Order: sequence, then structure tokens, then C-alpha cells
Amino acid sequence: MIPLGKIEGAVVDTLKAALAGAGAPYALGTIASYGGEFDSDDVGKVLAKFPALLVSFSGWDEPSDQGADKIFDLRFQVFACAQSLLNEGSGRAGASGKPGAYQLVGDAALVLDGSALGLDEIGVPVTRPVAIGAMQSVRNGLVQAKRLAVYALDIGFSVRATRKARGQPVGELLTVNVDWDIPPHDAAPETLPVDPPRDGSQTIKPRE
Repeated sequence: MIPLGKIEGAVVDTLKAALAGAGAPYALGTIASYGGEFDSDDVGKVLAKFPALLVSFSGWDEPSDQGADKIFDLRFQVFACAQSLLNEGSGRAGASGKPGAYQLVGDAALVLDGSALGLDEIGVPVTRPVAIGAMQSVRNGLVQAKRLAVYALDIGFSVRATRKARGQPVGELLTVNVDWDIPPHDAAPETLPVDPPRDGSQTIKPRE
């Protein structure tokens, strides 16, 4: 199993260690996992988090085999977000002692480049450290309406996952999750409970 939540948390923690707390080069409103901020109707709540660095899992490429293990090339995005009441240009470049999106995305790239994110410490072997990828501006209704400066930085790195034997070989299956609570046989209902639809992915549109 690949603990994507913990891995995303490790990206966040690496950024926090360098850019937040005592000795930080500037004050940030938020360094956290992306939580749908660019699709939110609560603009005030979103802006209260700025300037911000927000991290989101993007996906992985087709895994490769390494003996009994699988190598996963993981992709994440780091959103550098800023706003200035002066104008959009000040949001990009910074003003009044606050960092702009340019500085945020550049600093995030320098912090993460070549990092192993401390993943070995949580039992996730890293086979390739963080490599910096493309960077592009983010444009959607909220970003344009509020003259926000938002840039998305692509990062990628590779981790190794070991298949867990479960009886006979089952091809490429890595894990099986069973979520039903089965009642005692003497009190079984007519039908088993059904999970609600799991469409929980959040739509973000960092590229146009």
C-alpha cells in the first residue's frame, strides 16, 4: 500500500520546516494540503489563508517492476498563492513586506529540489528524490475575479512499494480494502449496507 496521505503530509512538512516558524524568511498564512480553495464560494475564508503554499497529489505514471517490488513515479503540485490590495502585479512580485507568488514558488522549488522528504523515516523507501518540473499560472473564475496571483509547481519523485502476499498470487493486485461491517449471522439484515457513492475527487484546473 502507498500511504499517499502521509506522503502528501511529508511534502507539506518539508515546506513548513524551511518556510514557517522561527527563522522563517517571511510570514505565510498557510502551508497545507489543497482543500478546494479555488472552487470555494467563501472568498473571505480563502483570502484569509493567503499568502499560501498548497499541496495536491496529481497522480502517478505506470509503475515499473523491481524484483518483487513496484516503483511508483509520483506527481504532486504545489500552488503558490498571493494577493495584494494594490494590484495583481503586486500580488505576483510582493508588496508591503509580504511575499509575492513569484518568491513563494521559487522558494518552494529550492526547498523541495533533491529532497527525500523524510519518507524513509515513515517506512516509505525513496528511489528517486524530488525533481522540479514545469511551473505555470493558474487561471479560473475566482483567481481572475479577485486578481489573485497563483502559480502551480510540478514536482515528481519515486518510491518503492512491496507487494503483500495474500495466499495465491493475484496478478498485479497490491492491496484489498474491505469496508463493510458484517453483522452476526443470527441478526443479519435482509440486505447488506451499501457505501455511499465515492466521487470524492476534487476538481482543480491548474492548467489551461
